[in-house]
Amino acid sequence: YLSAVLTYHVLNAPIFAVAASRLLRIRQTKSRFEQIGKLWPKSKNLVILLLIRFPELRRYRKAAIQAAREKEEARKNASPNEGEVTSTTKVMPERGSASRCRKLDSEIERLCTE
Repeated sequence: YLSAVLTYHVLNAPIFAVAASRLLRIRQTKSRFEQIGKLWPKSKNLVILLLIRFPELRRYRKAAIQAAREKEEARKNASPNEGEVTSTTKVMPERGSASRCRKLDSEIERLCTE
């Protein structure tokens, strides 16, 4: 009984259910591409499209995180006060990014259906 409850709870969690349905949709789209003879885009190209659609994700890329770490270490090494506390600034999305995302969505959809 407990394993049934645990399985039901884990497999019906909203985050996992949405992720699973999206992965299934991607698999179906990929198989449709193969059936009609189109090439499926490489992972690198999909990452580029995601970054175009969601520019605020750029700061979470590996290279951006590494550059921020190096900059922080350089600042600490150059700072005379070791215990100095500074404030961090948040990166806000550019104005009009929602409309730009909708335009990109329609463009990507158009390219996929051709």
